[in-house]
Amino acid sequence: MGKMGIVDFYRIPKRSWYWYRNKNLNIPPPEWPKEGTPAKLELYADKTTIQGTNATDDVHLNVKILDEEGNHISNSPDVTFKIVSGPGEFPTGRSITFTHTTKNDIKILDGHAAIEFRSYEGGISVIEATSTGLTGDTITITTNGLPEFVEGETEIVKARPYVNFAENAHENRESAINVSDARPTKSNSSNTGFSKSFYANDGNFNTIWTPEVTSNFIWWQLDMENFYHVENAIIYFSEKPKCDLRVDISQDGENWQSVVPEETTIHSNSKVELRCGNKIAGRFFRLSMNDIENKNRIGIEEIKVFGRSNAN
Repeated sequence: MGKMGIVDFYRIPKRSWYWYRNKNLNIPPPEWPKEGTPAKLELYADKTTIQGTNATDDVHLNVKILDEEGNHISNSPDVTFKIVSGPGEFPTGRSITFTHTTKNDIKILDGHAAIEFRSYEGGISVIEATSTGLTGDTITITTNGLPEFVEGETEIVKARPYVNFAENAHENRESAINVSDARPTKSNSSNTGFSKSFYANDGNFNTIWTPEVTSNFIWWQLDMENFYHVENAIIYFSEKPKCDLRVDISQDGENWQSVVPEETTIHSNSKVELRCGNKIAGRFFRLSMNDIENKNRIGIEEIKVFGRSNAN
């Protein structure tokens, strides 16, 4: 998919995008950057405010390489984004480096790189862009919502190891991969305080989702942001659960198919593993808990969902 279409994976318009814009709206394409002498960075975003802390909104951060006169040039040295202060994260954690190489998925090409930035806490984030020998740049992003980020108290996200997708594409098709971490979630729980549903897949076992259960039924829904054959799910409860578990898969978030459990294993440390007998392809995953014996003691540290690409 990334090699077709008019916009790339980083949400940067390709030259064909400008061609269509010119053809349909008579807007001439910009002058394509040429090689020059790099002098400084220009860091900018599509907006500077994120609405909400539930991962349904983000900021599109861009950086361009400029010469001394401020012209965009095609030189592509390595560039690093780093969160200097405040909340937020990139796909690789608190920093991310763009490299000009055909073997790296985090690219800078034609002197231009971009990535999404999101935050699960409210507050003001200061982000800097640096490159060896060049004048850097900074930008300030405000996230509205709770819980608020408290410098020195709020636990910050840890660095995530970078896995080269291009080199591991074949391996990823042959084995199930994690398709749940840091993806959008929602629930029928009315608990909207400091125990939101995304605590169940934020990658942090110290944050616990404790839904407010007003009946003997609760569900947690995950948007996997792509189509996968779900193979298994691991649920880490804060204590051994006393309820029936069910998994459903949907392609549109409205019509659901039940996943037949091939095997359910409850470990002594309250870890429950559900293996799916029928590998249903879908974008949305829903875990339901029925006939809950103690409604006040449901707590989930993490939910890990594993699947294979629907293209396989």
